Amino acid sequence: MHAPGTRYLRTLSRAALSLAALVAIATATISAHAATIVVNGSDDTIHAGNCSLRAAVASMNAASLQGACTNTGGAFGSGDLITFAPAVTAITLNDAAGNSLIVSTNNLVIQGNVIVERNTGSSNAFRVISHTGNGTLTLSGLTIRGGFTTSASAGAGVFSLGTVNLLNATVENNITNCATGCNGGGIAAASVTASNSSIRNNQVRGTGASGGGIWSTGLVELANSDLADNQVVAGGCGGGVYVGGDVTSRLRIISSYVGGNRAQDSSGMGSGSGGNGGAICASDGLTEILNSEIRGNDSLGEGGGIYAINTVSIDQSSLSGNFALRGGGALRLGFTATEHQIRNSTFHNNSAGISSSNSGNGGAILMTNAVTINNSTFSNNRSAGLGGAILHNGGTLSMTSTIVANSVSQNPANGSGTLDIYRNSGTATMLGSNNLIQSALNITVPAGTLTANPLLGPLSDLGCVAPAGFSGSSIGCPRGMLPGAGSPAINAGANPLSLSFDQRGSGFPRVIGGQADIGAIETSVASVGPWPITVQVLPTPTVGNVSCTPNPVPNGQSTTCTAIANPGYVFNGFSGACVGATCVLNNVTAGRNVTAQFSAIVVSTPATAVPTMNSLALLALLTALAGLGGARARRVR
Repeated sequence: MHAPGTRYLRTLSRAALSLAALVAIATATISAHAATIVVNGSDDTIHAGNCSLRAAVASMNAASLQGACTNTGGAFGSGDLITFAPAVTAITLNDAAGNSLIVSTNNLVIQGNVIVERNTGSSNAFRVISHTGNGTLTLSGLTIRGGFTTSASAGAGVFSLGTVNLLNATVENNITNCATGCNGGGIAAASVTASNSSIRNNQVRGTGASGGGIWSTGLVELANSDLADNQVVAGGCGGGVYVGGDVTSRLRIISSYVGGNRAQDSSGMGSGSGGNGGAICASDGLTEILNSEIRGNDSLGEGGGIYAINTVSIDQSSLSGNFALRGGGALRLGFTATEHQIRNSTFHNNSAGISSSNSGNGGAILMTNAVTINNSTFSNNRSAGLGGAILHNGGTLSMTSTIVANSVSQNPANGSGTLDIYRNSGTATMLGSNNLIQSALNITVPAGTLTANPLLGPLSDLGCVAPAGFSGSSIGCPRGMLPGAGSPAINAGANPLSLSFDQRGSGFPRVIGGQADIGAIETSVASVGPWPITVQVLPTPTVGNVSCTPNPVPNGQSTTCTAIANPGYVFNGFSGACVGATCVLNNVTAGRNVTAQFSAIVVSTPATAVPTMNSLALLALLTALAGLGGARARRVR
């Protein structure tokens, strides 16, 4: 059993070491070269006039100089280097069948601020670079664009049987197009590593196609890079990147931006199969996201941001504005032997489904396996189906010091229409503590869970510091939401993983003011409250009693006031902060005034009945009186 926080620290260390290893390998690959050839011609032929790129590549393949090329380095061998003369800035490959640049040597570095392209007006289909070696092809500073292939082995920009290593490079506007089974619009390789690079505007088309930007069966690692606006058209999975097919597969995205990628299904309209993972599709191995932003990706299947069959670990990241037609606006988390982990991260404005059918579940997350969430924020997510933020479809949900609020669920089964978390079948109990969850159905939240509005600020760039071993990223910081003044989340959270920093990284402490805030971002704004409830009893304090529990009220929490009349009086109702016969005050963020009105009980006295006579009784009385009068008269005479 590991101590709390061990797994997180180990994950962060792996990420930091991963970048350090990447930079070290790249530097060593460039500096420890053998043969060196300088390209001094922009044409695409091998001749005696100058050294073209094609001639330089042929020289490295053959370990023998071709055309007018010269070797200014050592003997041909592993780690050979091709560079460019300053006058060479762009090379357009000739429009000829199969005119890809074929690199057969195992390890080669091509370095220079140069565009290498297939003209988009070419009538022949071919890749830009095909690496048939099983080592590492390093492209440093290059822009690879315009490739077009119909080959099932794919990779219109770059294809490699080994590893493609991008350093300050760009792979853009490449298209792989075939009837079925195509993979990798921009890059198809056993492994791909990229630092300070961009993979953008690439496409893969065809039934079951995957990996619009990158397709790989091994390790894919992006550091300080962007994966943007790539697309799978009428295909399978992974508009931005597909990783899988091997037990050693792994995806790491560190201090990077992943945005605007798209995965269409087989129909292209949401009525067919596939179309999962708008940005990322990971079918095997661990997926790690650290200090990155996944924004504005969409899927006509499941998982607008990420579709993952195996374990996902997300740290210090932001997932916002992602959309999935069938469910899991940001994440579709599948079955795995180990639980998914989310820490110090923000999920905002993700959505699932279409309003007209009330279908599409889990605005932020559709989960079918155990998920543990710590110190994170879910806000303003939306589902046309069930679970505005989270659809709990199986496994154990554990949540600590996390905000889930302001979600919208349109399916009538949600009841109120503002449900944050929904358990799809049966009931479940959530583990954890110190959360703020406004509403949940079919799932029991931990005791003491707050339900008030968290009063969050807008999604903003609040600054960040890259993890150890990383250079400063030029693509911006993962955005977050700062608790505003009076937020009930302030100083109400916990830090079970002993995290040193919040979502923003080093320099942004996880705990300020003695106790962590709930959510991904810690604020230095002082907490406020508790708030007093002032009660006035009318007409005088002696007519009744009113108690409010609790009073004072912790900021953002609720209280209930109860009125009891003294003998001889009756309670008439509340006015002020409460109106009517009952008084429940929710989301108390300021002092409140309540008036309780009583009145005396009026006791009515019954009226005394006056005897009455009927006419016969009256006649008898008069007759008797008349006889009495006559007798008196006779006595007088």
